[in-house]
Amino acid sequence: MSWILDEEVLAVIAAIVIVASIFAVAQLINSGRVTEPFSEHRGKNVKGNSRTNNESFIGVKLGMRLDIARTLRRMRMALASRYLFDNWFSLLVRYALAGLGFNVRLRARVGDCITELDPEVFARLVSRFSRGNKLIKSIRCVGGELFVNDVRVDNINVVIHNFETWARLLGWRCDEVCNYWVKDDIRFRHIHRSITDVFDYGNMSL
Repeated sequence: MSWILDEEVLAVIAAIVIVASIFAVAQLINSGRVTEPFSEHRGKNVKGNSRTNNESFIGVKLGMRLDIARTLRRMRMALASRYLFDNWFSLLVRYALAGLGFNVRLRARVGDCITELDPEVFARLVSRFSRGNKLIKSIRCVGGELFVNDVRVDNINVVIHNFETWARLLGWRCDEVCNYWVKDDIRFRHIHRSITDVFDYGNMSL
């Protein structure tokens, strides 16, 4: 039972509680109102077509299960941030607050490097890291410089906003005179999203 007192376990549990609470508040604000399932009919005899009522009942149950599954998936993805950033806990809280409309800044710490990143960039980095194919494999600080997938970047935001930078992170490189892009002996004169979709994401339905 000593694992219960482990600091990382406690931090993860606290993050789940805090972030889930903030997301719940965000959903409440965005929806304008929250209706408890079956609250209108609880304790009452509902008139009407029984088939329609049964279909509504099944629809609500399926909707609840989908909401729970989506919430769990988002929480799992969010907690993956602890493998990327040293101050992942505060980043999660600040990201959730940004989603509520608060003007907060996200300053990520990786080793000795501190960098400011957009909430959208934070979300996409964590999402791409949490995928099975690990599009983001690592974020490291070496000698005061930031490396993503062992590629040096001056600004971590360009990883998401600049496609050529993202292509380099996926393993594509430009030759010395930039005549073509090459990866695994595959060459292209220009790099496009459709190329990475096929050769990096395995999307053949183009």
